[in-house]
Amino acid sequence: MSAPIPRSVYTKVPTSFPRISRLLWLTWGGAFAFGLSALWVLLLMGSNLASHRSYVGQLRPESDPITVILPQGAILDQVVATPNEEIRTGQTLATLNIAAMTRSVERLSKELLHDDLLKECLLAEQLPDTTFFSEIPKGARDLLILAIQECDQFIQNKSQIQLNLEKTLVGLHEKRRLIARYIRVLTEHSERDLSPDKKQADARQALALALLRNKLDKQMTDHQVQAEKDTAELRTRRLDRVRTLTDVINIKTELRHSIEALLETPRVQAPKDGFIVHVRSVPHSDPLREDTQFIEMRPEAGLGYQAYFDVSHEFLNGVEPGDRVRMRLLGDWKNAPILVGEVRNLDALNSSVVRVDVALDERSIVDLDDPENGIALRYTGTASEIRVKKDHFNAFDALNMQLRNGILEQGEDWFIARLAGQYLNLSDLGFDL
Repeated sequence: MSAPIPRSVYTKVPTSFPRISRLLWLTWGGAFAFGLSALWVLLLMGSNLASHRSYVGQLRPESDPITVILPQGAILDQVVATPNEEIRTGQTLATLNIAAMTRSVERLSKELLHDDLLKECLLAEQLPDTTFFSEIPKGARDLLILAIQECDQFIQNKSQIQLNLEKTLVGLHEKRRLIARYIRVLTEHSERDLSPDKKQADARQALALALLRNKLDKQMTDHQVQAEKDTAELRTRRLDRVRTLTDVINIKTELRHSIEALLETPRVQAPKDGFIVHVRSVPHSDPLREDTQFIEMRPEAGLGYQAYFDVSHEFLNGVEPGDRVRMRLLGDWKNAPILVGEVRNLDALNSSVVRVDVALDERSIVDLDDPENGIALRYTGTASEIRVKKDHFNAFDALNMQLRNGILEQGEDWFIARLAGQYLNLSDLGFDL
């Protein structure tokens, strides 16, 4: 084992000459400062380059959609069209449930018999002849019996009001006649030769009975007024029921006619050539009460969406047809996808401004068509601002697009997903990577 170097060796080194440990620290410090300077320069260069490769433009549908209506009275059986499918005029998009619609026509016919009979009975305030009930099938006959019972209830209520009034008035009239008789007796008795005190007592009693008679007269009037009020309310309820039945009869009649017409051609056909964009979910159980938007189509000539941005010649920065670009919708769009497209052409708007037209790829069009994203760009009158960047598709960019568009699941590869997630965080904070 060698002996340690004597301390005198270090003391002999000139103080102006740096020691070895000091050289190492100086080297590391210089390298670190150089790295920071280089990183700062790169960030500035990247920011400048990014600003030249970033543009703000517009995104709007190229054509208004074709709306396919599922008509009133339809009961859907099967949808044969699928999103993104190319469709020709007259092609079957969906079939209707013939059996269910036939049963609906039969049910509506029975209900209309009930409603018509009840309406006529309420208007006449008289029960109809029921001898023809035996010729009607049991199902419809049961509904007619219900109509008779409801109408009879109105008639009975009206009769009960009159009976109660008559019974009350009879009792009051009996009391009034008895009081009148007492008053007559007292009057005749006072005409006899009686003492003044007796005459005065008879007069006071006759006056009290007269007041009681007036009170009975008021009670009879009040009962008559209340009976008239109850009869008027009952009449209002009856007429309201008639108006409701009239509306229901009109609706059911129109619905039955619609179903009968659909049974002649039990399918939904494409009105024009185009592509299926979205198929809406509709109930399959009962006939539709009104026309319902069912399928959204894009015209055959429409390319989906028009994306463009205007830029001056000096900031065009080498943008050429065929260049790949990325687009992000500006605004508070939580579910907005990253869009990818290709520069289609460049049109000079004037001597200094060029309009760059961008064609979206199929995946981006599908993402925009998805109603779940909440963007709602459906008509040519709707638009959104976008930020467009020239796309070189490095590894981070590819991961970014896949992760945002749901292609790459974060659980598939922890390291890749983690790396892409960090990249997304930096992008959201405003760093152009």
